[in-house]
Amino acid sequence: MLNKMLLFFEKQPTVYGGYTLKGKPLVKNQSNSFSAPLLYAAKGHRNFSNLYASQRWIFDYSIVGKDYYGDTLKMLVLLKLY
Repeated sequence: MLNKMLLFFEKQPTVYGGYTLKGKPLVKNQSNSFSAPLLYAAKGHRNFSNLYASQRWIFDYSIVGKDYYGDTLKMLVLLKLY
């Protein structure tokens, strides 16, 4: 199941902050709470190195404290990866 999900996101030009079950984006913005788990899931999978690289954007921005859930996931992934 994980490989199927990662394959879907690997094919997306941009990973948005949520999707319907049919694969349509719910929003037109990216989200830490969506990208951080994808980044962690793609880590170490050679087949998904592009997905891993594309989701590293979450570390380009500092935590500002307005997205508690997303910021928490971002910090947990940061601690697990490094």
